[in-house]
Amino acid sequence: MQVFQKGSPIAKDFSRAILQFSENEFLLSLEKEWFSPSLECSAGVTNSSTTDSLSIRSFWGLYIISGATSTLCFLFFSMHLLKKYYRHRVDNVDESQCLDQGNSSCQILLSGKCGFSSTGSFSSS
Repeated sequence: MQVFQKGSPIAKDFSRAILQFSENEFLLSLEKEWFSPSLECSAGVTNSSTTDSLSIRSFWGLYIISGATSTLCFLFFSMHLLKKYYRHRVDNVDESQCLDQGNSSCQILLSGKCGFSSTGSFSSS
């Protein structure tokens, strides 16, 4: 791993300083001070060989929240899509075709759109 570019004048100084620290065991004392196991950390360690590990059951609450959120989003999207489909279908119905054929489903669709009554006659609103 290179910290400095090759030929950098600072690299020689740092290499010399690290070599001096390692010769007088200053680096070893720093390592013992900062990286040795402390009594505080080892006080909570148990002697039992079995430890609790994470499993799928550990995250059941997260799965429930995620599933409920996904289900709600899917339902809202489905409702929005059906509403949009229904509006598109009503907008594309040809009124004259429905009235000429006497199709009751078309008349029901048009009754809300144009003011047609269930008998097929037009009522002005």
